[in-house]
Amino acid sequence: MSNSSSSSVSGVAAEVDGAIWRAVVGSSVQAFVRILLQPLQPLGPRPMSNDDDDNARTDVVSFSKILTPSDANNGGGFSVPRYCADLIFPQLDFAADPPVQNLTLKDTHNNAWEFRHIYRGTPRRHLLTTGWSKFVNAKRLVAGDTVVFMKKKSTNELFVGIRRASRVGGNEGQDGGEALEAIQKAARGMAFEVVYYPKAGCPDFVVKAEKVKDALRTCWRQGMRVRMGWKRMIHPG
Repeated sequence: MSNSSSSSVSGVAAEVDGAIWRAVVGSSVQAFVRILLQPLQPLGPRPMSNDDDDNARTDVVSFSKILTPSDANNGGGFSVPRYCADLIFPQLDFAADPPVQNLTLKDTHNNAWEFRHIYRGTPRRHLLTTGWSKFVNAKRLVAGDTVVFMKKKSTNELFVGIRRASRVGGNEGQDGGEALEAIQKAARGMAFEVVYYPKAGCPDFVVKAEKVKDALRTCWRQGMRVRMGWKRMIHPG
């Protein structure tokens, strides 16, 4: 890992302002986020956290699952992990035969998608049936893509997003000109904006502040050898 001191942005620290962390509705069908970063002076005061921002971060819970070939079959249904059903979806009436409910979830374009959520089979499991094939076809989902379910706890609103698996030749996100502009602004201490498209199977671009602080405690030197772990997207359920 190289840490050249000649870099124009060497030593620039930036952190996400929770008040401007927001999901964006744009031309993409994928879930993405636009983030405004404010460089901080190395010895300057750090902004105090806002209780409202902290509450906003904890108000939304999410669960993601990489689609199996069966899930991506446009003639089939979606197998919902139990943890996802318990965390995101309203509770079924298990006294009914079968336990079933209709769900309405909004995507990044604010379009509503209706799914039939049923608990059946041997062994019994949670499934999305009616409405799932329509969603798969409309979003052109294939095995390896990821579906993300979200719930806003304060309103019980449900949302659904997708993440494309990495494809050869994929080039979605900021172009070189935008990246250069962000670097130049960061070097001058100005706020700069990045757009993040999370990809299934790729390392996280947005990481917890605690991890960044831990990394800054290490005395990095040019040519230093490091070991990096590769974390696959595996979720309980």
